[in-house]
Amino acid sequence: MIFTGVRNIFAKPYGWIITERLFFRRKFHFCEIESFIRSIKYIQFNYSHDISIDDVAKSVGVSRSHLYRVFMLNVGKSPIDYLTEYRVNEACKLLRSGTLSIAEVAASVGFLDQFYFSRVFKRAKGVPPSKYMTSQADADVQPAPDET
Repeated sequence: MIFTGVRNIFAKPYGWIITERLFFRRKFHFCEIESFIRSIKYIQFNYSHDISIDDVAKSVGVSRSHLYRVFMLNVGKSPIDYLTEYRVNEACKLLRSGTLSIAEVAASVGFLDQFYFSRVFKRAKGVPPSKYMTSQADADVQPAPDET
C-alpha cells in the first residue's frame, strides 16, 4: 500500500503534516506525489553536496516552477528553504556531537563557505554555531540538581 512507504519517508523533519496534506486535504495526482517524494529523497541523500534546486528538479524530471509549486502546497516553503532547513538540522546533530570544528560541520552539510554557514545558522536558530555548540556542551556537563 502506498501509505506505508510515504509514512516511512516522512519520518524525518515534517512527519504526518505532509502525509495529511497530500492524502486527505486535497486532490492529488500520483505523479505529483511521486515527484515530491523523489525530490525529498534526493535532498536527504545529497544535501552534503553542492546541489541546486535545478539539480533537484532535473533529478525528478519536473520543471523548477513545478517543484516550487508542489513544495509550497505540501510543505509551505520553497525547495531551497527546505534544503537550507534540512542542512541546518543536520548541522545541529553534528555540532551536538562536538567532534568536528565549525568549518568541518559546514563542509559536511554542503556549505562551501564557513562564514555563510554561520550567518544562515544564526538566522535559523537564533545563535551562531559556536554558541550553539558551547551551549550543548554546557548542557551535557551540568550536574543534576540535588534531591534533598
